Amino acid sequence: MIGKLWQPLSCFPNNCFCEAIHPGWIAQPSAVISMIPFLVWGILLITAKHRDHIYQTTFGLALLVTGLGSMLMHATFLYIGGILDWLGIFMIILCFLYWAVISGLGLPTKLFLPIYIASVSLLVYLMYHTLAMNRLILLILTTFTIGIELLIQRRNQAAFVRRSYLYLAILIAFAAFIIHQYDEQRIICQPESLWQLHSLWHLLTFIAVYFFYRYKENGAGRGSRTPTS
Repeated sequence: MIGKLWQPLSCFPNNCFCEAIHPGWIAQPSAVISMIPFLVWGILLITAKHRDHIYQTTFGLALLVTGLGSMLMHATFLYIGGILDWLGIFMIILCFLYWAVISGLGLPTKLFLPIYIASVSLLVYLMYHTLAMNRLILLILTTFTIGIELLIQRRNQAAFVRRSYLYLAILIAFAAFIIHQYDEQRIICQPESLWQLHSLWHLLTFIAVYFFYRYKENGAGRGSRTPTS
C-alpha cells in the first residue's frame, strides 16, 4: 500500500496546470520557486525567540509543510507530494479555524493541540485513499473560518486597521482563486514562460495568509472572553 505514495498523480504528465513539465529533478521550476516565501516565513516563526503562544509555532510548522509539500509536488508530481501539498493547506486553515473558535469562546488553549492533531490525522487518512474530496473539504473549512472571524470582529467591534487585515485577506484570497481558475482551465497559458499564473496564485495566497495572520496576531480575532491555559 505504501507503494501508492510513489506513483504519479492522475494529472501527470499532460494536465498538471499550465506550466510545462520539464525533464530533470524539478518538473515545474516557476511553481517551486514561488513557494520559497512560505519556507522563509515558517522558519522565522518557529525560530522566533519570543513566541506568544502555541498558535504561532503550529502556524509556522504549517507554513513549512505547505512550502515543502508544494515544492515536492511541483518537482515530482508523485502522490506523496500531492498529499503533502494539500496537507499544508489544511494545516494552515485548521490552525486559523481552531484559533478562532478556542479564543473566541474563551476555551482552554490546551484543547488546541489534541483537536488539531486529531483533525490533521483524519485528513491524512482520507487523502491517502483519495484526493477527490479535498476541494470540497477546503471550501467548507474556509467558509467556516471566515464566517466565524466575521462574527467575532462584528461582535467585538475591532479597530478599523485590524479589521482591514481581515478584509484584505479575503479580497486577495478571492483574487488568487480567480487566477488559479484561469491557470487550471488554461484560459491564459504560456507553458514555457518563467512567469506563470500558478506561481502568482502561490504568491497571492501567501499574501492573503499573511494578512489573515496579522489580523489574528493583532488580537482582532480574539473573543471577549479571556482564553485560559
